[in-house]
Amino acid sequence: MIVNPDSQVAACCRDIVRYIASNELSVGDKLPSQEELRKVLNYSHNSVTPAMNLLVESGMLGRKRGLGTVVLNLKSQPKGLWRIGLAFGLMDVNHKSQYQNVLTSYLQEQSQKNHCHIRFYVLNYDKKDQLHELSHFGMLENDCQAGRLDGIISSAYFSQTAIDQAMGYHIPICKLGKHENYQLKIEYSEESFHALAQNMLNEGDKILYLGSLDEKAHHHYLTNYQEFVHLSTNTPVDSLLELIKNKGFDNIIVRNDVVALELSSLMSQHGLTNPLIIQSNKQVPLYYSTPVRKIELDIEHLAQQALEMTIHAISSQDYKKSETHLKFKAENL
Repeated sequence: MIVNPDSQVAACCRDIVRYIASNELSVGDKLPSQEELRKVLNYSHNSVTPAMNLLVESGMLGRKRGLGTVVLNLKSQPKGLWRIGLAFGLMDVNHKSQYQNVLTSYLQEQSQKNHCHIRFYVLNYDKKDQLHELSHFGMLENDCQAGRLDGIISSAYFSQTAIDQAMGYHIPICKLGKHENYQLKIEYSEESFHALAQNMLNEGDKILYLGSLDEKAHHHYLTNYQEFVHLSTNTPVDSLLELIKNKGFDNIIVRNDVVALELSSLMSQHGLTNPLIIQSNKQVPLYYSTPVRKIELDIEHLAQQALEMTIHAISSQDYKKSETHLKFKAENL
C-alpha cells in the first residue's frame, strides 16, 4: 500500500505502470532491469527500488530466478496508486436528493477497489461570476499545478470556467453529464430515457415535459410533448402548478427529482392528481405525496464507469476522446 501518494516512490510506481501500458507489456513479459528503468524514467535508485518492491508486493510484478522481473497481473496495482480529484459544485452539496453524498460514497467505495487516493473539491461561482468564498478552486488549481492529481472526476453542477482552467494542466477529466468538449464523458442516453417514458404513456395523452434537452434532442423529441418547460435551479415551482391547473395534462414528465418532490407536495395540497413520470436516482429513496413512476439513474454504476474510464486514461496516458452512454431503468410505483 502506498502511504504517501505524492512521494517520489509513488510517482515512480505510476510511471512504471505507465511504462508497462505504453510498451504494451502483457502477463509474462519481462521488464528492463532497475538500472535501465532508472535511466529511462529518470528516477534515483532510492525511488526505483522501493517502487519495484511495492509493485511486486501488490502482485502486479514478480521476480523469477534467471529471468528478472516480469508482469504477473496488470490489475494488481498498489492501493492508493492513483490520485483522483472529485470536483463538485456547491449546488451538489446542498442538493436535497443527496445525489452528491451518494455519488461520493460510491466513488470512494469504488476507489478502494481500484487502488485510488481520493481528494474532494467544491467548486462554485456566485451570481456575479466571482469565486464563492467556500470554493476549493484555488486548492484544485494548486494541486493541478503541483502535480498532485492524476485525474479529475466532476459532476454536472460546477463552474465551467474552473474546470476549463484546470484542463490547461493536461490532466484527464471525466465529466458526468451532458457537456461538450470533454475528452472523457459519461452521460445517460436520451434515447433510452424517452423510450421508457413513451412506454409509460397512452396514445393521445396531453404531456407536459419539465426538463432540459440539448439542441439535437430538443428537435427530435419535442414533437412528442404538448408543452415544454426548461428547468433550471431557479425555476419557481409555483408557476408550474399554475400551468398544470390551467391546461389539464394527462402526464407530467419531470427530469429533476428535487423539483418533482416539491411539485408533488404542492399538487397534493391543491388536490391535483396528474400522474408524474420522474427521473430519479436509484440509490436515493424519495417519498412523494402523489403517485409517481420512476425512470432511474444508477449512481453506483455511474461511479464504477467513471473510475474505470479515468483510471484507463491516466494509466495509459491515452487522453483520446472517450464517451460512455449509460441506460436508464424504469420502475413503477
